[in-house]
Amino acid sequence: MPSAGGAASSSRLPPALNIIALSSFAASLSTRALDPVLPRIAEEFSVTITTAAGLAAVTAFTFAVVQPAIGALGDLFGKARLMIVCLALLGFASLLGALSSSFTVLFVCRILAGVGSAGCFRWRWALPAISSPSIGVRSRSAACSAARWPAICSARQPRA
Repeated sequence: MPSAGGAASSSRLPPALNIIALSSFAASLSTRALDPVLPRIAEEFSVTITTAAGLAAVTAFTFAVVQPAIGALGDLFGKARLMIVCLALLGFASLLGALSSSFTVLFVCRILAGVGSAGCFRWRWALPAISSPSIGVRSRSAACSAARWPAICSARQPRA
């Protein structure tokens, strides 16, 4: 008679999914974390609120612009490896930005954080599908049915 613990452990998700979830959360948080404190940043660095708002804009702009390059680099060097590098870059840029005493250094750190955040965010969809094929099939099926494109998506899904 199988134990209840054995059945539960066989249906557990891969541990890498926890790392992917945490890095996705970190990327999302770092992208919008400065928004509530922009007036304080403007005061601390003696810049206008409009100039301080450029920190949020440059992060979002960098996040969007580097997406094609992140995709190509992920295919070239490996998605998991690139996600780790981007997570390290995000952490480094966030730490350096927190310690910066110059608005210019903070601005550059937000650009680097945008690149790191883009790499973490982009691969959060691909890595679960790669690490656990059954999860990937369910995710693609759910996304296709939600988008109401079953005819297009069914051609790309693996047959069981």
